[in-house]
Amino acid sequence: MFQRYDEWLAQHLEELVEQYPAKVVAIHEGKIIFTGEQEADVYRRVREAGLEPMPLVFRVPREEDLQSVLKSGYGSK
Repeated sequence: MFQRYDEWLAQHLEELVEQYPAKVVAIHEGKIIFTGEQEADVYRRVREAGLEPMPLVFRVPREEDLQSVLKSGYGSK
């Protein structure tokens, strides 16, 4: 399951950064199902929906945050 989310994020991260900067998103089966300002609100909606498998919930970075991480060499060996 995590590998599927990783692959989906790799393909869609740029689009997420453009459309949902600094927003919290929930992704289920390759689709954005909820967005919000606060993690607690998005998690509440996910729990209420009772979805399986558990959707991926995370805060989308802003463009400047993403560029900062890339410039710092995060994840490079």
